[in-house]
Amino acid sequence: MTRTVKDAAIISLGRLGPTTPAAKALLKRQVDAPELGTRVASACALWWTGSAAEDVYPVFMEALEKTSDVPTLERAIFGLGEMGSHAKEALPKLARLRDEASEQTKTVISEATRKIEGFLPPTGPRPAEKGK
Repeated sequence: MTRTVKDAAIISLGRLGPTTPAAKALLKRQVDAPELGTRVASACALWWTGSAAEDVYPVFMEALEKTSDVPTLERAIFGLGEMGSHAKEALPKLARLRDEASEQTKTVISEATRKIEGFLPPTGPRPAEKGK
């Protein structure tokens, strides 16, 4: 399975929202995958299935620091936006990234920033209680 197909399958599983324990266990294994893109996709999916911020935030921040792969970077930025106010500590890093980003990435950063600041709702499923 190619990385993009695998990552798309992971994101699709996360979009289902809270899932079975077996599905969540699969996502937790993938958040430790060797490929940063797969870890970021898994972190997005885990957030949508109700995982705690401390389980996913470090993965997104690692991508902001380490990747030059634009799709992975943009997915990490998107994931931070999905976290809303749980990702407010990322705002200074996002502001610095905006200064050197492409127009497309600037758009992703702007949307994520508005979600983190509470001006836009997340687009994925929102479990009633995070941190389970």
